[in-house]
Amino acid sequence: MSWHTIPGWPDYQINEKGQVRNIRGCLLTPVRANGGGGFYLCRPGQKVKMSKVALLALAFPPAPPPEPVKPSKPETHPEGGKQSEVQKPKRRCATCKRPTHDYRCPACWKKLRGE
Repeated sequence: MSWHTIPGWPDYQINEKGQVRNIRGCLLTPVRANGGGGFYLCRPGQKVKMSKVALLALAFPPAPPPEPVKPSKPETHPEGGKQSEVQKPKRRCATCKRPTHDYRCPACWKKLRGE
């Protein structure tokens, strides 16, 4: 278990569980008996109550958001041959096995209908 110095409070450290200790290594007792409360942190001439959640957020900032996914090149439509913004088909035609968005590709549906 690693201890991190709390930014703005160099005399105190906190771990991932939310336990707080001073620089001498003594654990601080939470204000509430069940451990969900805050801690009193002291500086010269100042006594401040801070919640465990606020101290954890200071010492362990959240990870940066993931970078947005770059759009891929437009794909060629399987039927028309034109460049278009079409999602890649996840299915294959049940008859001819070409990529399609439906159970059968449009060409196979035309054959079935006799068109």
